Amino acid sequence: MGMSTNLVDVIGSWIAATGATLGAIGQTKQLAGRRFAGQQLWTVGKGVQAAGASLQAVAETEEPIAEVGNWLIGIGAAAVSSVGARELPNELEKEIREAIGLKQRQISDDKTMEEIENKQIAVIGNSLQMIGAYLVAIKRENPKRVIGGIVQSGGALIEAIGVLQDLSSKEDTTAQQLAVLGGWLQSIGTTLQAVGATEDFTDEEMERG
Repeated sequence: MGMSTNLVDVIGSWIAATGATLGAIGQTKQLAGRRFAGQQLWTVGKGVQAAGASLQAVAETEEPIAEVGNWLIGIGAAAVSSVGARELPNELEKEIREAIGLKQRQISDDKTMEEIENKQIAVIGNSLQMIGAYLVAIKRENPKRVIGGIVQSGGALIEAIGVLQDLSSKEDTTAQQLAVLGGWLQSIGTTLQAVGATEDFTDEEMERG
């Protein structure tokens, strides 16, 4: 049972890392002006990350705090993914208008109630990921998993700050830059954790002979 659980943890770690990286690539595309394609990739990536974190939570049998942390990451990433899906039509409209040289409709200068609600959900989702990643990190022994969890937590914090910046400003370039930075930190952090989890699994298998 221990072996299979550890294997599920490794698989979940790599799925989460893949999702976080897809999300970071999507955010980078958005910053480069490919709003709709970037939003799609970001939405899918966060959903994949949520699935990976949920697998890790299921696999966790020894540390209740780490299990809670992974569930928080999963819930937070799923919330952010749902926001991304809800905002897809708006991103497509913005990209079309920019492509044909039209100014944004006047109403877009002031956030609609739906946009504000989406941003609030994104802040909550990123905050849950931040807390969850930290909780997981403090219960690990492998340095890569500890450092990776802290980096992931920091990335989620920066993403949350970026969303708050977007909420408080009509100009979204700084907010998107923060989102890209936070996204890549999450990618690096989750990848480090996946490498660490793989090392732990390999070491335990060798000990079993």
